[in-house]
Amino acid sequence: MATSYRKRGNIWQARITWRANGRQKEKVVSLDTSRDSVADIRMIAINRNEKAIRRLKEGGKISFPWENDSGKVELIIY
Repeated sequence: MATSYRKRGNIWQARITWRANGRQKEKVVSLDTSRDSVADIRMIAINRNEKAIRRLKEGGKISFPWENDSGKVELIIY
C-alpha cells in the first residue's frame, strides 16, 4: 500500500516507499489536486498500481487518468 500522501504547497502528493539492498527508496506521484476528498479517490488508483510503480526503472512512467486524455492508467516507456 502507498505509504502516505501529504500536501506539498497547495497540491497533494502520494509517497510510495520500499527497501532495496538495505536502503529506503521513495517515489512521489502528484495527485494534481488541492482537495483532500479528490486525493482520497485518486489514492485508490495509486494503491492498485503500487507494484508497477516500484518496478519501473529510469525512463519509464505510469500516466494516471488525471494526467492524460484517455482517462485510463497507461504505461509510458521512453
